This record gives sequence, structure tokens and C-alpha cells, in this order.
Amino acid sequence: MQIDFSSFDQLLEGVQILNKELVYEYINQSASDQAKKPIKDLIGKKYLEAHPGIANSLFYSHLNECLETRKERVVILEFKSKEGNPVFYDLCIRPFSQGLIILSVDITKQKLFELELLELNKRFEEELLERTKNMVVQLEKELLINEKTM
Repeated sequence: MQIDFSSFDQLLEGVQILNKELVYEYINQSASDQAKKPIKDLIGKKYLEAHPGIANSLFYSHLNECLETRKERVVILEFKSKEGNPVFYDLCIRPFSQGLIILSVDITKQKLFELELLELNKRFEEELLERTKNMVVQLEKELLINEKTM
């Protein structure tokens, strides 16, 4: 029985459908854009064939675990683009009768903003600590001067 997945075609979220042998049955345009591979190059291919080098990745272990346990996995994972830049995805891997469905949202902008905020906060805390130390040293000097003049 062939299932019609065309309802997923207009979603902004990436949708990938893999059978129990981890062969692509369906991928929408959003997921194709995220993978930076044309849909026609993925349909009918095994996941490992379509994504060389992914076999030892955390993501691939999540796929296999979900397939074996039939339990959903929701994770945020970092990947590297071809240029070496970090790319972050919010992923939901769900088992269903024919295999797995993978829902993905590119959260790179939000994650990079979050990392930048963490770095700014760290620098702020370091600067605040340094200024506080300097103020304590200055106050101690003033106390010594005041004690001597009394």
C-alpha cells in the first residue's frame, strides 16, 4: 500500500520519511533545503548512502535507537555545514508503522544568538568581578588613609 505524503509538501518544517531499512520514502522541500540535496537524489536511497560519514554520528544513533525501541526522540543537534560552520536543528524522530518520520527545524540563528548572549554575559560577569575587586582595593586604601589621619 502506497501512502500519500503530499500533505507535508507545504510545511516549513523539514519532513523525512524513512522505511524500516532506513531508505528514503519521502522528503519535503524544506528538508531537502536543510540537507542541501535535491529530493530526486534522496528518494529510494539508504540514509547512509545519501549521507556518507554519518554512520558514527549521534544523529544516526538516535535514528537506530528510535527504530529499535519504537520510542520518540526529541533532540537539538549541531551539525557542520560544508563550509565548516555550525548548523543547529531541533529534531523530532518518531516511529510509525512503516518506519520513521523525522521532523526538523533549523534553529541556527536562535542558537547562535543564544551562544552570543552567553558569551556577552560571561564577559559582563568577568568585568563586573574585576571592577568590584578594584573598588574593594580602592576602599581599603581610603580606609587606611582615613585611619591614619584620625
